[in-house]
Amino acid sequence: MKISLRENVETYLMGLLVLTVIGFSITMLCDGINLSIISTANACSSVMA
Repeated sequence: MKISLRENVETYLMGLLVLTVIGFSITMLCDGINLSIISTANACSSVMA
């Protein structure tokens, strides 16, 4: 059974998305929204796109 590269990339990106959501959730539950985290996430998403 051969797994295509596209499936590997989609799995990797979904993992990154889950980690990002967990990070945002922890931040919002603990101390509200930290703007430095949001700007870093925006910069990372711009580089990934």
